[in-house]
Amino acid sequence: VVRQERNRLIGDQKKRKELVASLKGEESKLRAEVQRAQEEKKRLNAAIREIIEAELAAERASSAGEFALTPEGKIVSAAFESNRSSLPWPVMRGIMTGKFGRQPHPSLPGITIDNNGIDISTETGSSVLAVFGGTVSSVFDIPGAGQTIILSHGAFRTVYSNLDSASIRKGDQIEAREKIGMIRTQNGQSILHFEVWRVESKSQTPQDPARWLVRN
Repeated sequence: VVRQERNRLIGDQKKRKELVASLKGEESKLRAEVQRAQEEKKRLNAAIREIIEAELAAERASSAGEFALTPEGKIVSAAFESNRSSLPWPVMRGIMTGKFGRQPHPSLPGITIDNNGIDISTETGSSVLAVFGGTVSSVFDIPGAGQTIILSHGAFRTVYSNLDSASIRKGDQIEAREKIGMIRTQNGQSILHFEVWRVESKSQTPQDPARWLVRN
């Protein structure tokens, strides 16, 4: 009986060690995935800033060195700003699974997430919808992060990323709620990354999209 009990305890101890090793392996894998996602977001953020700064440089070149909105741009900006907290969601169905700003990872101690937008989980095959009327500022691809669309709304920009395809082109005029692309599905998940930026002559600042969208 004593030998059986000892063998059982040894077996339990072995199982615990195997479980701990397995959990450590899963944690290492998850940390690597989070790191990869953060690197993709860094590349996305750099690309967005580069595109916006290029737009501002072009505006300055055509307006004696000063960035200034056209009368139409001012109207669009005012209309966009007046819709704070009432902009429609960029998908028909979805829930916010990633918040704006700098925050600790929910399950990995010591890991910090820095998010310039929000992440919205939705159904496979979902379309992306413009939250407001505007002009297509840019359509580009980030390796590993899918396609990204930037729409211009006067002094504001909306960014739609992690797309499988875009159905519009740079320079197109877009209406609110117009379909602009399809969300990419990876590992069984369809997640739209959405950002709102305020663009001024000397600064480009990401806003919290959750404060702009109507409450779900």
